[in-house]
Amino acid sequence: MIPASRLSLNQATVKPLTLTQALDLCLRHEIPAIGLWRDRVAELGLSESAAAVRRSGRHVSSLCRGGFFTHPDANGRAAALASNRAAIEEAAALEADALILVSGGLVTGSRDLGLARRMITDAIAELVPRAQELGVRLGIEPLHPMFCADRCVLVRLGDAVDLALQFPANAVGVVVDTYNVWWDSAVAADIISATARSTSGPSPARSWPPATPATPRWRSSTSKSGTPPPTKPPPPSRPASPPCSANRRGRVRNELLREVASGLVTRAQKLRRPRTRRTGPSLLPLSGGGVHRVARRAASAIN
Repeated sequence: MIPASRLSLNQATVKPLTLTQALDLCLRHEIPAIGLWRDRVAELGLSESAAAVRRSGRHVSSLCRGGFFTHPDANGRAAALASNRAAIEEAAALEADALILVSGGLVTGSRDLGLARRMITDAIAELVPRAQELGVRLGIEPLHPMFCADRCVLVRLGDAVDLALQFPANAVGVVVDTYNVWWDSAVAADIISATARSTSGPSPARSWPPATPATPRWRSSTSKSGTPPPTKPPPPSRPASPPCSANRRGRVRNELLREVASGLVTRAQKLRRPRTRRTGPSLLPLSGGGVHRVARRAASAIN
C-alpha cells in the first residue's frame, strides 16, 4: 500500500478554490503535496504562488499543463514552444516534480497520426535542454482515445513510454492517469516499464511508485479437535500470467455481446410499429423486426 506521505491533491479536484484556499485545505487534512494548474498560479502571480507554497510547507508534485505541439503553421508551433518554455520556468520556480504535457491532437486538416506524433517528438526534443538546465522533469500523459483528435494523439501508456525512452530519464517521464488508461489491456505491463524508467533517474517523481507483487493470502483453519492442521509448504513459484488471458478475454467478450444483444432487443421493441408506405430509401438498414431477429440470434449464439 502506498503511504499517506505520497498523497497529493490535484487542484482540479477542488476547482472552485483559489490556490491559497487549496493549500489551506491540504494543511488541514495533512496532505503533504499539491498538483497545481497554471491558470490558478497566474491568478495569484508566480512569485506569490511560490511563496504561498513555501509558507504552507506543502510540496508541488506537478504543474499542469504544457504541450499542445501539433499546430499546422510555423507561427503556431513557435508560440506553443514559447508557452512551454515559460511553463518550464514556472515549474522550476514552484520546485515542482514534473510539468505535465498534454501533447496535442491531430494536425488541423490532417488525419496522419504519425505526423502528429513526430511533431510531438521534435517539440519535446527542443524543450529537453532547458528542462535539464532548470531541473524540471517533463511528464508525458496519454489521454483516452476519445480525446485523440483534439487533445492528445498518445492514447496508450505504451505510446508515452516509447516516446519518453528517447530522452534522458531525469528529463522526461510519463504520467499514469487511471481515468485515461483504464481500458488498455497492456496497462499493467506498461506501468512496470514506466516504473523502471522512473527509478533509473536520480530523482524519481512522486506519482510513479515502484510496483509491488501481490501478497498471497493463506487461509488459516483449525480441526475439530482444536489442533491446527500441519502447515503445508508454499506452492512452487510459477511465471506470472499475462495481464489478460485468452479465457478471460473470451468471457469479457461474451458479456459485452450479451449487453449489446440485450440493448438491440430493447431498441427493436421500441422500433416495432405498423408498416407505412414510404417514399425514398429508408435510413435504417433493418426494420424493427429485422433488428429483433438479429439480436435474438446473437444472444442465442453466445449462450
